[in-house]
Amino acid sequence: MKNINVQFDMPDWVQQGLANNQYERFGGVIRENASGKIVVYLRETNSFINQSLSNLSNIGSIASILNLGVSVIGFALILNKLNDLDNRLLVIENSLKDIQSKLGDINYKIDLTFKSELIGALKQLIKAISLSDNCLKQRLIINIVYIFEKTTAIFKDITEKNSQSAIFSYETFCSAYQAYFLFYLSSTSLSICYLEVNELMTAEKILKECIYSSKEIYQEMLLLDYDIDEEDQEEAEEKAIEEFLDSIRDSEWESSIIFPTSLAEYISGGFRLKEDSENIEKRCQEQYTHTKQMLKDFKNLLLNLKSFSEEIQYIQKADISWSEWKSLKPTNNFSESEYIYVIPCAASLK
Repeated sequence: MKNINVQFDMPDWVQQGLANNQYERFGGVIRENASGKIVVYLRETNSFINQSLSNLSNIGSIASILNLGVSVIGFALILNKLNDLDNRLLVIENSLKDIQSKLGDINYKIDLTFKSELIGALKQLIKAISLSDNCLKQRLIINIVYIFEKTTAIFKDITEKNSQSAIFSYETFCSAYQAYFLFYLSSTSLSICYLEVNELMTAEKILKECIYSSKEIYQEMLLLDYDIDEEDQEEAEEKAIEEFLDSIRDSEWESSIIFPTSLAEYISGGFRLKEDSENIEKRCQEQYTHTKQMLKDFKNLLLNLKSFSEEIQYIQKADISWSEWKSLKPTNNFSESEYIYVIPCAASLK
């Protein structure tokens, strides 16, 4: 480990680089802007994860919680501390029943027995992560890999079909987002399975496939064109997000209109609203805010995937095992720092 420096405190040179825009943080890594080279890997500390989870105890979105996992290890630690996976995934399962009926026209049926299988596999993975007996760990993981492979394929397919919708309502976008999150959860968990048996190349391949699919889904939903110049992409994305949010607001207003059924009804009253306009506007604003947060979560999850993939790439370059990488820690054991800063020496990045 001579090529890796591990410490609780952010080095002064990194702080200065962030302040003068020489460096920039992207999820779980800090990069040099000019070259794109990673100069620091971030890893959440146990104390930070515990505090964050206690602060988020009232939030219903499991995605909001797993967004805390900026490193693969952080993701695994957070997953290990989610004791109410049954309740959190039940909320998602209920909404997916709507998807089943919507996709029935194209002869696609969702097997809703995923809930017990996925939860069971996640619990077995959590157990495997904590085992020191490698033989027992491998037996457990072999038994659950196929479940994550199946749920990854199912929810990728569902999300891709939903992302091709011509017009999104708030409800259809919520369903698409929840299906995407289960695709993300299944893919990341599958990758961790392979990491735990030290199959780093396979783990990285799974994440790269998930990143590629996630980008395509995001672009499809927002009708983004990434063939434009790089400097115009950010502006185009911001415009597309605003248009997407406006379309969802418009869809809610349109669903609240009672259209006249005859000429006489049109002349006498025209269009009418199902309820008070103030109530509709309030609901539209709540949906607008929630949709904006889901889009932000989507981008954060994609950012995490990229961080996970780069982390695994570095482990391979450094020629160390996954268990050695997990065991890296500063020599001083006490700290209230939110992160451990893993600083590779220049030679180990080549």
